[in-house]
Amino acid sequence: MDKTPPNTDFAVKIAAAADLSDLAVFLSDVFSKHEPPAVAAGFPVRKIEALATVFGAKSIQEKLSVVARAGDTGKIIGVALAHDFGTPPSSDIEPLIPIFEPLLAFLEGLEEKYLATKTIEAGNLLHVFMIGVDESWSGNGIAQKLLHTCIANSASHDYKTAFTEATSERSRHVFRSIGFQEQHFAAYEDFVFQGSRPFASIQGHKGCALMDMKISS
Repeated sequence: MDKTPPNTDFAVKIAAAADLSDLAVFLSDVFSKHEPPAVAAGFPVRKIEALATVFGAKSIQEKLSVVARAGDTGKIIGVALAHDFGTPPSSDIEPLIPIFEPLLAFLEGLEEKYLATKTIEAGNLLHVFMIGVDESWSGNGIAQKLLHTCIANSASHDYKTAFTEATSERSRHVFRSIGFQEQHFAAYEDFVFQGSRPFASIQGHKGCALMDMKISS
């Protein structure tokens, strides 16, 4: 990716089927380089792309994800992948579960108490699953614009609550800046999976925060 964008003009829109391939490739690149658990566990780029494709297809069908594209080139420079937590992904997710099992176990432990207080049904709970911005475009408010658009769109579909697992200090700051509040926190160094600590090598990020925001009553 270019270090300096030619300009700061970009457009944000609800993701459509034509965006799926670009969306998945973009998120796999960002997450493999910058997302703390993905880097620590060494998740393969192509497997992250496959995961983003499964959830991206689901979210696009639900009309819940948002993309930002550069005004001059049309390239994707940001994605907020959100989906309906009350409906399962397709069976295409099954071959990927063993690869991401350490992260899934970590997130499930973080989510357990929170989800026990929620009504898990279609159309109620929005899960902001992945968010990424091209690092050369940082400082232009793209992440905030993506999330504002994503939340406003989900409100128009009558979702009641949005939640996310913020895995880095930066993502916690971004989510907090638009109104998300921290409900639960899990430290990376404390997590044990099958006798090992897969995220103990993470530096500069203490852990993952489960954060939520009321969308509508």
